Amino acid sequence: MPNLDPVQMAAEIAKEESQLMGQLLQQLVPPPPQGVDPLIEIQQQNLQLKGQELQQKGQESQARLAFDQQKLAKKDALDRERLQSMEDVAQLRANVSLERARQ
Repeated sequence: MPNLDPVQMAAEIAKEESQLMGQLLQQLVPPPPQGVDPLIEIQQQNLQLKGQELQQKGQESQARLAFDQQKLAKKDALDRERLQSMEDVAQLRANVSLERARQ
């Protein structure tokens, strides 16, 4: 270097130091990964699994609800038959009582 005043020399040293630090950082810092970050990929997989679980739980709830509705419909039909049978028996007893009363 030619004879430079101390200010210019300090500026040149700072410039050279900056370039060397930049090169060193490029060598030390690994390049950014190409594609998707593995952590993001794992989180996406977890979200997909949770979505599948929620969908399965929803289907199970629907199946359980349909089963309960069928069970209630059968119970209702049985209760109606029982009530009709009781009414028939009551009517028969009433008829027998009327026949006895007429005799």
